[in-house]
Amino acid sequence: LAPLGACPSAASPLGLGLAVAPKRWRYTPINGQPIPTRLSPEIEGPRSSIRLQAEEIFEVVEEKPGLGGVLFLKLKDGKGWLFDQKPGVGIMCVREGDAKTTPSSSSLPSAGLRPLGSATIAAQSSLPAGWESVLDPGSGKTYYHNPTTNESSWERPVAPPAPAAPAIAKANPLSSLPSSSPKPLGSAVLAVATTSSLPAGWESVLDPGSGKTYYHNPTTNESSWERPAPPPAPAAPAVARATPLSSLLSARPKPLGSAVVAVAATSSLPAGWDAVVDPGSGKTYYHNRTTNESSWERPAAPPAPAAPVVAKANPLPAAASSLPAGWAAVVDPSSGKTYYHNPTTNESSWERPAAPPAPAAPVVAKAAP
Repeated sequence: LAPLGACPSAASPLGLGLAVAPKRWRYTPINGQPIPTRLSPEIEGPRSSIRLQAEEIFEVVEEKPGLGGVLFLKLKDGKGWLFDQKPGVGIMCVREGDAKTTPSSSSLPSAGLRPLGSATIAAQSSLPAGWESVLDPGSGKTYYHNPTTNESSWERPVAPPAPAAPAIAKANPLSSLPSSSPKPLGSAVLAVATTSSLPAGWESVLDPGSGKTYYHNPTTNESSWERPAPPPAPAAPAVARATPLSSLLSARPKPLGSAVVAVAATSSLPAGWDAVVDPGSGKTYYHNRTTNESSWERPAAPPAPAAPVVAKANPLPAAASSLPAGWAAVVDPSSGKTYYHNPTTNESSWERPAAPPAPAAPVVAKAAP
């Protein structure tokens, strides 16, 4: 049997365990993962329900050498077996007192020339960048080495803490935002100003410090973590070419969402009828606001009266009679406001057109005496 305190060699007899006074060992896996103890002295033996966490200390009552220099460790109180190393992986357990000894710089292998036979186990993903774990052939222990800084340590290096994400308030002062001129080195403009997704003059910029996107306006020198909202589009009146006022002042309500496309009291429809677009089908139907009739068929104009209609008996509406010839007052359905439209010239205006001045009375010359 190998003397206590040293790992047995491959020549050590197998199957012979040595009961020892309880000794303290520490579970020091390279990958930092917990491990279940084994029910027998085998690396791939059946697992027990007892698990040890990384850096956990346990007591050993028997040490049993195995193939490849592996030393199996029987835990106190029947808690199962562990092993001091795993071929192809590295050191798994060390005697307490060995793992915490911080060597001097002279006792550590140098970065440029490691001891003959030392083996780099793996540059583990759980180690900080630039560090690797190395097996020291002299002691059989694992140490950690950084080839970039030429540092070596028996202690496992701790990864630096992740940078704390900034708590970005909705109203960040300008001083807390990246400068716009010049932008931080490495900043990347993600989308250029005057795009359809951002208001005119704004651009999205990647802040290299936090990796987050902020928004900058080079014209106003404004910066914001909040995405600027585009200005509301100006509400343009939906001006129909021929929508007289009389069709939109009907007392009887039309179906919700329907749109008047041609107006009553025109030469093409009988008096009192409107042409309306049905929002469900997109088709046009006809509605009489006086009788409340509706029809998909276009109503026929009544026969012309035998006698002409006397102008005095059929006065124009007061609102229309005060407008210049050719103009009609129209209600915009989206805003409810009245605008003025001239179908002849196709002009539209929110301002009421002024009536042309009355012609001047002719100057009558007096008869010569």
